[in-house]
Amino acid sequence: MADQIRHFVLLLGIAVKIRMFIYQPIRCVTHLMELGRLKRLFDIVASFFGLLLLSPVIAIVAWQIRRKLGSPVLFRQVRPGKDGKPFEMIKFRTMRDAVDANGNPLPDEERMTPFGSFLRSSSLDELPELWNVLRGDMSLVGPRPLLMEYLPFTEIIMTKMEGI
Repeated sequence: MADQIRHFVLLLGIAVKIRMFIYQPIRCVTHLMELGRLKRLFDIVASFFGLLLLSPVIAIVAWQIRRKLGSPVLFRQVRPGKDGKPFEMIKFRTMRDAVDANGNPLPDEERMTPFGSFLRSSSLDELPELWNVLRGDMSLVGPRPLLMEYLPFTEIIMTKMEGI
């Protein structure tokens, strides 16, 4: 009888180890999914209150861009998001739309204005990106969204949601 009990306990121990081996990864995946939900919740709350609290600053910067650089106030560019899915990133415009005689844009140094340099150095040009975070295109924490032409070189990095 003692041998049967020892044998049963041994089999029970093996069964528990097998169960832990099978269910441990499932618990890890579930835990990571919950962390992803918490991160998304944080992104929504932080970007909403960021837009709300910074709306006077955003309005003043938009008015100054309209006054000094003209229309449009926002710069839109397609960037690769999570898993390479393209999204339209929104920023404040910092350069003039100057072109040469052939209609080609002038070099960045010639199109940049002192006001645009100030916006970039203070990162005020990136305030509209909070809208991208609120929409779920970007995250407050994560890799920067690169240009679409760099997508083939960055497939490993782009498996995470973009960050500001």
